[in-house]
Amino acid sequence: WLYGSQDTVITAAHVVTQDEEAIKIDAYQIIFQDGTSCMVDDIYKSGTGDVALLDLNDIGVGKAKRPLMQMAMRAALFGEEVYTVGHPYGIEFQLSSGRITNDTFELSGDFITSAVFLPGNSGGAVCNNAGGVVGLVMSRSVQSETLNFAMKYDILKKELAGLMKLKKQK
Repeated sequence: WLYGSQDTVITAAHVVTQDEEAIKIDAYQIIFQDGTSCMVDDIYKSGTGDVALLDLNDIGVGKAKRPLMQMAMRAALFGEEVYTVGHPYGIEFQLSSGRITNDTFELSGDFITSAVFLPGNSGGAVCNNAGGVVGLVMSRSVQSETLNFAMKYDILKKELAGLMKLKKQK
């Protein structure tokens, strides 16, 4: 999902790494919903969390402006409805909705939602009714379709600030 500028994509670090090593940058092509695409110039991985920033090239040449995701004004609350769009099993742009079913899960710093996460959803934004980002899709339970984990708002906000700082330093 685009964040901050037209040349910045946010995802989960486990999407762009294998065995803790970054996959070759030239292996990544970002394809947008309008069918246009561009390559990744650089990958910045969070040192403390499972978050990555992809710095894109060729984004501005003859391409339409795309909507940027914004962080919500506050964290999601227990029972609040949330949404995510992903590409499970290679099926493009699938919407899933659910509710925050546990916002105090302390084991991993995630919240739990009933929005269905499938392989291909990792790294997607979890949004509230206003379209603000309240979390980042992390993982799902193999035992239950309604036990899905997303990085909490406060942790994600801190990780994004660190990654944006790293990008500006280059």
